[in-house]
Amino acid sequence: MASPTLKPISMKGRDIVALLFGIMTAAGFFCTSGCSKRPAFPSLQGTTNIVFSYNQDETGFSISAPDEVRRIVSLLPVGASSGYLASKCVHPFKGRFEKPSGTVVISFHNHCLDVYDASGSVSVGCWPMPKGFYVDFYNQARKLTKWRIPDYEAPKP
Repeated sequence: MASPTLKPISMKGRDIVALLFGIMTAAGFFCTSGCSKRPAFPSLQGTTNIVFSYNQDETGFSISAPDEVRRIVSLLPVGASSGYLASKCVHPFKGRFEKPSGTVVISFHNHCLDVYDASGSVSVGCWPMPKGFYVDFYNQARKLTKWRIPDYEAPKP
């Protein structure tokens, strides 16, 4: 019995374009379906204390005045579901939002923030940084700490 011989397949320009279009369509479908499963931003209702730190330094500052805590919480996207599954950024700032029911940990910088699970070690999603929150945080950090925050972490106009 003779073994079959393989013949090279000749692809024309339109075949290559059709193949690339198919690959891009499939990739878009998989990305979109994965992003639709992202979690909602956790509720920060009931926060009684917020502790901010910089580059793992726990000597940051805290906010516990009820009116101030409510004001800061109102600047975050509570209930927003526009997050991404994972961040590719390195975040120098951390915020612990302490509530009677548990703690919500976020890491952030001037354009995005990650929310972590109860252990504080696994990211559950990344959201665009609400400008009002970051500007307020940045101004308070400059006023209340001696942190040497690089210019590239300044709020964007």
